Amino acid sequence: MEQDLANIPERATSARSDAAREVLASALDSYELGEELGRGRGGIVLAGRHRELGREVTVRLLPGDDGVSERLAAQAPRLVELDHPHIACIYDVVQRPGVCALVVQRLTGGTVHDRLKAGGWGEQEACAIVVAISSALQHAHDRGIRHGNLTPANLMFSGDGVVKLTDLGVADVLHGEGATDAAVDVEAITALFPGLVGGPPSVVLAAIIDRVHAPEDGDGYAGARELGLAVARAAREQWGPLWTGTAEVLAGAEPTLRVPRPSGAHETAAGERPGAATIASAEPAVPLYVAADETKIAAIEEAVARCGQDQRPLRLRLLCHLAVELHLAGRQERCAELCAQALDIAWDIGGPWAEMLVRYSRLVSAWSPQDLAGRRAECEALGAAAEELGDREMAHHAQRLTLRAALEGGDIAAADARLAELEDTAAIGRPWWAWQGTLLRAMRALHAGEAADGQGLAQEALRLGRRVDAGIAQRCFEGQAVQSTWLLGRRGELIPLARAAARATPSLALRRATLAFALTELERTTEATAEFERLLATDLDAVPRDANWLPTMVLLSLVCGAVADGRRAGLLYEELAGYGERFATCGDCTVTWGPVATALGVVAGASGHVERADAHLLDGADRAMRAGAMAHRVVARREHVKVLLRRDGPGDRDRAVWLIDDALHSARRHRLAGLDDDLHALRARARAHG
Repeated sequence: MEQDLANIPERATSARSDAAREVLASALDSYELGEELGRGRGGIVLAGRHRELGREVTVRLLPGDDGVSERLAAQAPRLVELDHPHIACIYDVVQRPGVCALVVQRLTGGTVHDRLKAGGWGEQEACAIVVAISSALQHAHDRGIRHGNLTPANLMFSGDGVVKLTDLGVADVLHGEGATDAAVDVEAITALFPGLVGGPPSVVLAAIIDRVHAPEDGDGYAGARELGLAVARAAREQWGPLWTGTAEVLAGAEPTLRVPRPSGAHETAAGERPGAATIASAEPAVPLYVAADETKIAAIEEAVARCGQDQRPLRLRLLCHLAVELHLAGRQERCAELCAQALDIAWDIGGPWAEMLVRYSRLVSAWSPQDLAGRRAECEALGAAAEELGDREMAHHAQRLTLRAALEGGDIAAADARLAELEDTAAIGRPWWAWQGTLLRAMRALHAGEAADGQGLAQEALRLGRRVDAGIAQRCFEGQAVQSTWLLGRRGELIPLARAAARATPSLALRRATLAFALTELERTTEATAEFERLLATDLDAVPRDANWLPTMVLLSLVCGAVADGRRAGLLYEELAGYGERFATCGDCTVTWGPVATALGVVAGASGHVERADAHLLDGADRAMRAGAMAHRVVARREHVKVLLRRDGPGDRDRAVWLIDDALHSARRHRLAGLDDDLHALRARARAHG
């Protein structure tokens, strides 16, 4: 049955709606059609699902008259070629007698119109949206496709918060090519910009809007790209060189900008709306040490190669950005080379912002376990420079780096002081800072052995983090969830959590070491040995000397003791011997894994040096106590008991029982059920000996 759907009116009866669905279903037999999402003069919109691929889609049914059909046929090759992170993907163009339809990516995050009802965004997010949509429009304009009806209703968000442009080319298909003009699209973005922020704009945003509405040449912008670059440059001047939508990044790699959901409409004491973006709203400045993005690396390298000698500020920023990405990929020599190049350019350019940028990049990308005192001094200098420049975002990152260094040094008083400063920043209410503040509070609770509180805070941090970057929030949560589950004794959940985390980031050695440790905790020694061997296939060279090196080595040492690998125990001891005063802190500062002294004691015992092990394990328990890390103190006691029971010399069993009782007191006080069970089993072994 064929019907001309153009003759079905907007306010169709139920029977006619059913007829429209039947016509469309016969033309789209690969798709399972769902509920109606909307209808209007431009057609009917239905939910859909590809039967074989399982892909969720939106089906846009257009009026089926001859003119629309011909124009769609002409536009179709160009529409399906659109490939941009801020354009909704067009999967298929369907034309049958009486049927014209577009099959488009399903977007579940709502529209800009919907979200504006919640009070609008912060000012930096508003600029980020304009930059992203300008980039998307330029991509379409370059291929001869116009929009012609750009409104908040056809700017939508994916489930993870990526802004997407929809309905490109539809106006030309419905009304004839030439009915729209690229200049109309640019004017539409310009008109949309001020309304993205609920309430009157601040002086900062007003200055940016004035520049957008009154370009220097007085003739308007040549295209969408020029508009996006103008907004990015103005924002950079107002908020500093590390603003998320910088002109350089837009011109080079056209990033996917993830924009947080708007917060409430109230103002802060400083006059800034909660929810304002930081650089981390789209791309965290502090790396979270996940698998490297090779596509991003290639794009930045290409942008660096295109930079001329007269573009030194751009080249400086790109070199710093590339150094961080290469650090994630484990290419440390290249990182050092790029940081040296960036430093040379910074000296040539002069000015505090250039020096600050290089200092930050060097701190993050050239990290090594050596020279903790030097790193702490660099962190302090970075924070002072950021405060002097009034760069709140960079000051936040400097505080976080200083916190990590203080934890690594076991200086809990300094760490708590930095944590208090970070919590004050988080109280401002911006999504990134609120997430990070809660994440760090979860870390501190777990560090103190308050596993139940830590788990609750980790779950709250995940909820907040999903508004900023769902992927990174999930990875941060996984590390804390594994540790809290272990401490709480939820053994049935431990291995699935640890295995899922390792599979999510297979190139991250720390996650594989955590899985191996979890397996030993459940006495699944054969599986733990296989994981241990896989990690150390080339001995210790396989462990990257990055910000996760110390916690990875500590966990591997605990595994080594459990699987009784004497040869590798000796190698691990040699590697860690110079770090006995350190505390193993993960690179993202979300989890600590105890004093290195405890790990030294375990591998010393596994290689047969019991007297040395005894001294290290006593030191480990003492350092954990001074650092307020009660769970790690219990672990040091537990491992000490294992060493003594393995030797079983005169007085060893009595001493082991005393250590167990001491550890049990702490485990019960902090409700560490997982460690409590282990200690009871060890007590039974100690009393059964002899």
